[in-house]
Amino acid sequence: MIHTQPQLVVSKRATLLKDTFENVQDQGKITPGDSLSYALAISNQGDRTASDVTIEDQPDPNTQLLTGTVQASLGTILTGNGRDDREVILQIPTLAPGQTVELSFQVLITPKTGATRLSNQAFVRYPTSDSPTGTSVTPSDDPDTVAVGDPTVTIVEIIPTGLDEGNEPPNPAKPRLYLPMITN
Repeated sequence: MIHTQPQLVVSKRATLLKDTFENVQDQGKITPGDSLSYALAISNQGDRTASDVTIEDQPDPNTQLLTGTVQASLGTILTGNGRDDREVILQIPTLAPGQTVELSFQVLITPKTGATRLSNQAFVRYPTSDSPTGTSVTPSDDPDTVAVGDPTVTIVEIIPTGLDEGNEPPNPAKPRLYLPMITN
């Protein structure tokens, strides 16, 4: 007897959505203060329908989920579009063989973050009789790497400024002391 099951595959990509470059050095580079767009594709490559599918995605702590940006081609968005939401949860009643659901959302890279690497991974859960826990859990995969089931990693560049090198702007509340130098 051949036992068939749903087989859910999840890919996830990040792209630079809004570049808030302050000078030509960081134009086109992912830096603090920029916005990213995440796009997920959840597909059933098995030969049975998956029921009660839940996608959960908690963005990197060095980012802020942008209110109202979560969109899905199918299902009900449970969290992600509220003002204080910190994660995205999508509920899909059924996902038939060959069917794909697209999910997207946007985040702001925290302007004052010192993080140089953002890591983000979604998890898809659905009930199954093949798992000892009764639930199958599938991690998202970054299709731009050879590893399978790996998080989507975004490199954040920290562009040095004159202030980073110890040069402070003039501050009237903090007067500088100048000492004359006399040579003979």
